[in-house]
Amino acid sequence: MQFSELEKRIVEAEKKGQQWADADATFYQLDETKKSVLADLMKDLDDGDTSETKLERLARSKKEWKEHIENLSIAKGQMLRAKVKYEASVAWYEACRTAEASKRVEMQVLRDKP
Repeated sequence: MQFSELEKRIVEAEKKGQQWADADATFYQLDETKKSVLADLMKDLDDGDTSETKLERLARSKKEWKEHIENLSIAKGQMLRAKVKYEASVAWYEACRTAEASKRVEMQVLRDKP
């Protein structure tokens, strides 16, 4: 089966949309677990005498926290880049669709000219 250029662009937009959804899911998971990661680190540091504020400060300085935040940042960048690619592919499809419609109108006008 041979696809038209517009059909190819629809398939490409759908593919880019799926990539965006996957990247967004990864970002969402990391973002939603941020508080849990921090709480676990604070719990590991808790000796019963340290204030919550100090525990949080100590937890935020741990390697595990910094890695989680780095991964969160990377995931957000990937998600945003995937969104841009999806939106660009949809815009490209719309531009091609408009150009084809304009061409059809032009052909109709030329055909109807006396």
